Amino acid sequence: MAKRGRKRTDENADELRAAVDAYFAQCEAEGVFPDWAGLKLYLGPADDRTYEEWQKGDSDFAKECREIFAKAAAKRESWLIRKMTSDNKAVQGCLNALKQPLNGGYSDRPREGGEIRLTINLSGVGGEEAFK
Repeated sequence: MAKRGRKRTDENADELRAAVDAYFAQCEAEGVFPDWAGLKLYLGPADDRTYEEWQKGDSDFAKECREIFAKAAAKRESWLIRKMTSDNKAVQGCLNALKQPLNGGYSDRPREGGEIRLTINLSGVGGEEAFK
């Protein structure tokens, strides 16, 4: 198994960005999907609470963390889309991964609260009387 990154000990966004970029470069070199769990293991803290805490608030570090992790999610989404459009055998697996919120949150159904309207135009078919 590949060596993982060192644990972060301070709030340094540049260090975090460099580590995330290094993880994606390693995954690309190995030809593997850069999943969220692998990124957490690479960065050090493996619990989601730590990453949620880093992104809370209005500090510069929190803002940069949100941007870094949003970019990482977009990279994962892009990887999956490219894989599924270039490899017919990987379509279903990629689609399943794309449905996960951290990889794009795709859905093949209308989202909750979405209004669906159907308008039936009866002109030219005898009007409403033709359907009685």
